[in-house]
Amino acid sequence: MAGTAAAATSKHSTLIVGLVGVLFGVLVLAVLYASPAAAHTDLASTDPPDRAQIADPVASVTLTFTGEVTMHDPGVEVLSPNGVVVTPTRIEKGSAGVFVAFFEPPLDDGTFGLRWSVSAADAHLISGGLSFSVEGANAEASDAVDGETGDGDDDEASSTVTSSPSSTTTTTTTTPVSSTTTEAEPDRQDEDDQVEVAAPAAMLDFYNEALPRWTRAVRQAGRTAGTLGSLVAVGALIFSARVLRDDRLATERPAVRDMAAVAGAVASIGAVGEVVALSEALSIMDLAGVQLGLALALRFAGGALCSTSGRWLGALLLVASWGVDGHSATIEPRIQMVGASIVHGLVAAVWVGGIVALVQVCRRRRSLLGVVGARFSGIAAASLAVAALSGSGLAILITAEQEESFWETLTTTPWGLILLGKLVVVLAAVCIGAYNRWILIRNLTIDASMASSRHFAKVVSIEAAVLLVVATITSFLIVASPLG
Repeated sequence: MAGTAAAATSKHSTLIVGLVGVLFGVLVLAVLYASPAAAHTDLASTDPPDRAQIADPVASVTLTFTGEVTMHDPGVEVLSPNGVVVTPTRIEKGSAGVFVAFFEPPLDDGTFGLRWSVSAADAHLISGGLSFSVEGANAEASDAVDGETGDGDDDEASSTVTSSPSSTTTTTTTTPVSSTTTEAEPDRQDEDDQVEVAAPAAMLDFYNEALPRWTRAVRQAGRTAGTLGSLVAVGALIFSARVLRDDRLATERPAVRDMAAVAGAVASIGAVGEVVALSEALSIMDLAGVQLGLALALRFAGGALCSTSGRWLGALLLVASWGVDGHSATIEPRIQMVGASIVHGLVAAVWVGGIVALVQVCRRRRSLLGVVGARFSGIAAASLAVAALSGSGLAILITAEQEESFWETLTTTPWGLILLGKLVVVLAAVCIGAYNRWILIRNLTIDASMASSRHFAKVVSIEAAVLLVVATITSFLIVASPLG
């Protein structure tokens, strides 16, 4: 018996290591080869360089590309330390592949993020970002960069960059309009306090938009893997402790825990994928200074611990990561937002991870499906009720500070539209769960035949697939903007 148990454990460990290796290999290949092969043109240098420390105000930024490119409109944008997006006063094209963006007044006093977007000669989109810090203390210049009224220089020239459809050359035209700014987050009642809290998150989002498409795809893939993995890992561990708690089901716990270990590995790999994608614009130190960096660190460590004897500590770290992840973790009131996010994620994990674990049990112990199904059904119903309440609370808190009404935010913003899509899929899962609870499980208590068990297992598999779709949509929702 001991030899059989050891062989089974070895088999499960080999499976976990193999799956982790395959997933890591896929991630590496995606990072290495997802960028279009034909994209030979790239950014050669910038002045000032990325992450430079500069003593004097910056009046211009020079971008030099390795080939001829066409500047987009806007092709250059800067995020000020106060979270305000600034466009250049004008952009001039120099020699082939060289563009100079001028800022009047100069950028002064603080850390600035810059993103650029151009098209190569083959029409391939190229974009990226950089940051630099100015150590000056010119308050007047800073106020002007932040969108405040300056000396009334309304006649400053600004430029629009246009391209001929028959060539890749660009021309600069000057028009007598003032430099414009766009607030990244409106309704700043206390700007000094807002800078301390919101600027890092705004800078991160600003950089994310500057990332190439393939890099953003890798980041989203990592986020999706992290969301699915963490939900399944936490939910499966809770399932093994609560649903499989008695001795007659003890033989199923190792398999469910192994599944949680694999899911935790997926969450860790997803965190690595996000870091790799973000490294295109952020250093590890930059990432460590924002909440997302903490969330990714918690997710990586928690996922890795799920395959060890410290699996419950790993689950705790994964749960904690939900409280510091996404836009909702930066919205006030912070304590309520973090609490609601953690509760919502925890009960979602109980439902999603539990149903995936139930599929595993259905494949192995169909003779006990009536008992297992009934026990999990009660837990899932309670989780659904709490998820509805916490999700409603999150939606109210997120939309409370918006200028638009709740319904307008729900129907016109990326966040609202994704939330509506998620609710439709959740409703489908609820209907399937109700069918399982009120019809199939009752039938199993009366008729535990092979046909009834197979039908139950099939419906449970469908519910699990639908809930994994819900979790995938959630990975997009938590980073979607509630602003129109």
